Amino acid sequence: NFVVWDDQKLNKRRVKLALEHLHKQTEMHVLDIGCGKPDFLAQLSENPNIQTIGVDFTPANWEDTKYKNLTLLQGDWRNIELNTQFDLITAWHYFEHDYDIHQTIEKCCQLLKPNGVLFIAVPNYTSYDAGYYKEYWAAYDVPRHLYHFSPKSMEVLMSKYGLVLDAVKPMWFDSVYVSMLSEKYKKGKGNNFKAFFIGMISNLKTVFNKRKCSSLIYIIRKK
Repeated sequence: NFVVWDDQKLNKRRVKLALEHLHKQTEMHVLDIGCGKPDFLAQLSENPNIQTIGVDFTPANWEDTKYKNLTLLQGDWRNIELNTQFDLITAWHYFEHDYDIHQTIEKCCQLLKPNGVLFIAVPNYTSYDAGYYKEYWAAYDVPRHLYHFSPKSMEVLMSKYGLVLDAVKPMWFDSVYVSMLSEKYKKGKGNNFKAFFIGMISNLKTVFNKRKCSSLIYIIRKK
């Protein structure tokens, strides 16, 4: 199954990216907002020096035994008292669903340690596949997606809160997956061959300009 394979690869990459940006110290703290099914946290917690917290509105298979040692909190994370300063806060495809991103960024600023890092992964409406599918682009996903982002808008938004955009990383799998959904929305039925072709073109363009990928991970640092 493509989606399962994609999730497995994606979580491994998320963990690798997190480890690259965590300080090598005795105890490190990570908060994942909108954690959903917390496989990312389960893998990351295998490192004994990393303490993790996941928060989401709705539990997603949290009763699974492989998550039994994780700290998982249900509710609006902005209203939950967290008596910890975090080295890393992650938001994997959360910001586009958030009803108040300004309040969320303010809360992140409060909870991040000095020089702490924030990962924000969101769709990119300036990608090649977005331009190709136009109003049928699946990642618009109205009304579930309340906000849409470009690299420029993200940079401007973060600068208003004194946060620095350090880097932008492409999410290669999203180009194909989003194209598969977009084909279905446009034609009323799937065309995986064409979707794969469009997704690959989008990724080829991303080789020359990483900010053109279907979805992007923004690596943001607190000064």
